[in-house]
Amino acid sequence: MKGSWNYGRRRGKNILWGLLFVGLGGFILANSMGWFGDIGLWTILFTILLGAWFFESLVHVEFGGMLFSLAFLAILYDEQLGIEKLTPWPVLWAALCGSIGLHMIFKNFYFGRRKREDEQVINHHGTVLEVKGEGQDSEYFYVKQNFGSAVRYVNSKVLKKAELVNSFGNLSVYLDRAMLMGHTAEIYVSNSFGKVQIYLPDNWSVVTKISKSFGESDAKEHFIPEAEDQVVITGTSSFGEVEIYYI
Repeated sequence: MKGSWNYGRRRGKNILWGLLFVGLGGFILANSMGWFGDIGLWTILFTILLGAWFFESLVHVEFGGMLFSLAFLAILYDEQLGIEKLTPWPVLWAALCGSIGLHMIFKNFYFGRRKREDEQVINHHGTVLEVKGEGQDSEYFYVKQNFGSAVRYVNSKVLKKAELVNSFGNLSVYLDRAMLMGHTAEIYVSNSFGKVQIYLPDNWSVVTKISKSFGESDAKEHFIPEAEDQVVITGTSSFGEVEIYYI
């Protein structure tokens, strides 16, 4: 079931990008005919990319990606919309404030619908840190960190999946003492307006598939064909940074 879901998700993303590129080809032809007047090819290209960013953020319920993609679209078409007084900084500040506010209002909506019963503790910066699955017999590790910094150590001996969520802060997770059930595991990262640092054993073979939206990712693959333990890291990073270290 899980494999079919991942396949459907990848297929849906491929269809979306395929339609966008088909649309781009149509825009190029229409622009050559002068059908779009003063709107240039680069404007059309950025419109398509920002539209893709918006819909991908919508699927993942990432408020920052949704609002900032709309903000950049507003900047791109400020003359046509007659909103020159609102661009660029007022609309960008509005997107930032809106992202923070929506994260605070709906911080439990997306993950609450997965029916988790998360243990809630307070870290040293006084911000809410939700954690689940830190025991040695936990197959699933989940941590969500908002507005602050936190360090977590995973000691599970039967780890199958880890989910790391960080918003407007710094999150460091050490998995160098963990052991994998069946010698395979998946790590999902959702990072927005912050930094996530992941520390893994040097003898693990790691494949990374992290999509970036105005963010950075130093998540280099560490592929070892003969390695006994295999890990796949997926997720998104919006206006933030994901780093992976091997120790």
